[in-house]
Amino acid sequence: MSELLMLENASGGRGEFGGVYAIVNLANNKEYIGASGRVGWRIREHLTALRRNDHHNKRLQEDWDCFGESAFRWMVIERLPPSVLESAVDRFSSLHLAEARYISLQQPDYNIRVSMVWSKFAPQITQSREERAG
Repeated sequence: MSELLMLENASGGRGEFGGVYAIVNLANNKEYIGASGRVGWRIREHLTALRRNDHHNKRLQEDWDCFGESAFRWMVIERLPPSVLESAVDRFSSLHLAEARYISLQQPDYNIRVSMVWSKFAPQITQSREERAG
């Protein structure tokens, strides 16, 4: 059974819950961390783009092309309670705060763009990115 199918079965449907997820490259231990109010949908969106050689993250796409789909794993890092996701404002801030926390802690190699939202919630992310690039 594929990991995506297991994710969908575990969530009672199509993986439609809010939370933070990771795409992990087992060949080089690099990862991408993201957040969505619909994790299953977002992971399927990443998978479709990678398979079509059209992913927005060129580093991730290059490694996908090099190592192949079997080298990657999809993981839910944190599942947010449905009550937090009821209002759009709470959902937005909760998802981005959780995502920023994991990006700050794990410093994932594939997260190459730091949005203004992340910078607002976790300024140290921008600084650590600049230090690593410099």
